[in-house]
Amino acid sequence: ELRDVDLSKGTKITNESLVALAHGCPNLEKLNLSGCTKISEHGLIYLTEHCNYLKNLNLCGCNNAAVDQALLVIVSFFANNIIIHHH
Repeated sequence: ELRDVDLSKGTKITNESLVALAHGCPNLEKLNLSGCTKISEHGLIYLTEHCNYLKNLNLCGCNNAAVDQALLVIVSFFANNIIIHHH
């Protein structure tokens, strides 16, 4: 059972990838999506709603608009129990 996944610079990672990851790894704690430019806020929100143990999420180099929109939902969902890297 995976708890730490690094998909950084995954040029083929999409929202569909995040949905599959959420279903396959519901106990995920750490995820690196840095440089994954094809994901949107919809995929990020879906992932965080289904991976309740997520504590560390790296979104550096992702689509800034998507990340900004998703952050509002993610932070409220996790009530500040998550570390998000984003620059």
